[in-house]
Amino acid sequence: MGPAGRKPESPADVEALMEKPFVVVGGGLAGLTAAIALASKGCRVVLYEKSSRFGGRAGTLWRQGFALNFGPHALYSGGAAESMFRQWGIHFSGNRLALTDSSYFVAAGEKLPFIGTLATSGLHKLLTAVNADSIEGSLKDWFEVESLPPDVQALICALVRLTAYCTEPERISARAAIHQLQLAFSKGVVYLDHGWETLTQGLVKKGRTLGVDFQANAPVRQIEPGVVRLQDGKMIPASGIVVATDWDGLAQLTTQQVARPVRYRMALLDLGLRRIADSAKFGLGLDAPFYLSVHSTWASLAPAGGSLVHVGKFLSPGERGQQTEIETFADLLIPGWRKEVEVIRFLPGMVANGGVIVPSGRPEVDALRLDGVAICGDWVGSEGMLVDASVSSALRAAAWVSNQHISRSRLQVSANLST
Repeated sequence: MGPAGRKPESPADVEALMEKPFVVVGGGLAGLTAAIALASKGCRVVLYEKSSRFGGRAGTLWRQGFALNFGPHALYSGGAAESMFRQWGIHFSGNRLALTDSSYFVAAGEKLPFIGTLATSGLHKLLTAVNADSIEGSLKDWFEVESLPPDVQALICALVRLTAYCTEPERISARAAIHQLQLAFSKGVVYLDHGWETLTQGLVKKGRTLGVDFQANAPVRQIEPGVVRLQDGKMIPASGIVVATDWDGLAQLTTQQVARPVRYRMALLDLGLRRIADSAKFGLGLDAPFYLSVHSTWASLAPAGGSLVHVGKFLSPGERGQQTEIETFADLLIPGWRKEVEVIRFLPGMVANGGVIVPSGRPEVDALRLDGVAICGDWVGSEGMLVDASVSSALRAAAWVSNQHISRSRLQVSANLST
């Protein structure tokens, strides 16, 4: 039946789903996914997005021919997002990240060959052998249980920063962290041509073919079972509600309490360069949480001859990045870049991961405990990280609210017959 849940089982079910619209609050990738999943089941769907654009952090800003994503996004091959988008026929293209001789780890201001360092560490063998599902506790707990040497711990922490944006091994679930590393090592990641807006555009187009009513510039003020109140005071009756916002957005819509997620940010310097020669294509700090990737090496993100570079620092909670320290990291890996700058953008503290999986888990889609109201996003559910978490939780949220509505309709029919 697919991850979106079971289909309606009878004409009565179909009629129940078509009564009042299902409402999705939030037009990021999670909200777009939830809307399509509901519409695919025969539901009438209205999506409300407070801003003028859909996509949220999956948007792309174009400057002088350079495609600037909001963060160094990568689509995990074989993950929930790629699998669902391909099933829906969402068009995207790009290439897998290939770490070559121009890829480095950085420690004590020195460049170390990326592939060679991994090979001598034995990390690939370790990750292949370990059963992630059997691991309990935090990543730091696992280090201690396995008595891993400090250099291997540093290598794993660097890769977890890369794949989950988490800077605290004592906070992230070891099981989730190892699963993410295994996915990255086994399947790899894809950088998308023309930016992540291609996904947003494809999802909106798919939703419209299914009859989804997309409403931009339409902030929602409050939700309660069966009713959505817009900022202008208009009341929208709803058969079910999916809230696809971050934790802060949810807290503004309801007084119901949901556990605050452990969220991580990144300070990001985007560089659009006229040219780049004899430089690194990828760099990852071992003893400091820095990162560099010339994304245009693998995807069409820059004008002919140009290069689009992401340089960043993975931040600890409460930290704000400084542009000068990130520029210094860029100096080491792509010397001479300052003379070639066409476009520069600095984001001192963008949200990179809305909620990592901690040992105690993340809130589930029904965490509000409100009849017919579900939540989704990259901070919800037990499956996946980043966009994969957004998509998997959106699919479960859509299935949950539609099945709840069918169950309520059946109970109502039974009550009517009994009287």
